[in-house]
Amino acid sequence: MALELLDPAREGIALGAEQLELLLALGQPLLELGERAVKLRFLRVERLQLLLQARPALLGGQEAGKQDVEGEAGEQHARRNEKPRDRCANAIHHGGDSSRISGASPAGRGVSSASERDFVELRRFFERAIRASFADLAHRGDPAVPYLADLLTRFARTENLFPRGSTVPRLETVADMLVEIQALWDDQAPSFRPEREVSVRRHIGDFTLFMTGIFRERVERSASTSYYIVEGKRAYRFVSEHARARDDGDATYRRLAERFESYASVLDYTRRVHFFDHPAHGFFRLRFE
Repeated sequence: MALELLDPAREGIALGAEQLELLLALGQPLLELGERAVKLRFLRVERLQLLLQARPALLGGQEAGKQDVEGEAGEQHARRNEKPRDRCANAIHHGGDSSRISGASPAGRGVSSASERDFVELRRFFERAIRASFADLAHRGDPAVPYLADLLTRFARTENLFPRGSTVPRLETVADMLVEIQALWDDQAPSFRPEREVSVRRHIGDFTLFMTGIFRERVERSASTSYYIVEGKRAYRFVSEHARARDDGDATYRRLAERFESYASVLDYTRRVHFFDHPAHGFFRLRFE
């Protein structure tokens, strides 16, 4: 009789254990859902932080850029007068030698139909990403968007980022590019081609803007950020002054010189926020950090 009275108690204990297991089983998916919600919240906070960091640089960069560029203009004018370059002024052009420094058209010559399609798809992706970044930063319609999209598309190919030089096989650093310019003005050397200086200067501006924007962490680790900004602004200012001397109404390079840091911040924001849904291209397999 005592044993029979104990049986219901045992059954109650068993039922309680089953309920606990069921509650634990149901609780696990809820915990996972909660963790995902927290991660999503963190991602939103991180994106907001990026917006807050990049927006002041974009909106306030123009005034700071003007002051810096004005301070550099006198020094650059003196450097341009170090050698008698007037005789070659009319021969200098923006495109340059496409076999060495890439010109305005990133597509190149003689590319296959597949390469052209890849190029067009990549160019569209970059332009959409950059426009979206400017929209995020409440600065729609910036006229530099097409140039920045072309810049990223060109430099997605290593041979455009590190073009062939006359002094070294590849121009891989700003120092290499400055040495290249000196060699262009050596009238005793086979590399004497002063008409290419504008192309090399423009490449310095593009290279430093690309690196400080897309590979910002690497540039910061090498303590080269200030150097890249100074050389990039100086290079774009040189190209802008040359365009003005030729009565070229395009103010793109002046704008790039004045807002160099702002555009670098936009490229950094674009890479962090809008590079996720990208086309299949080797460029996006690089380690940007």
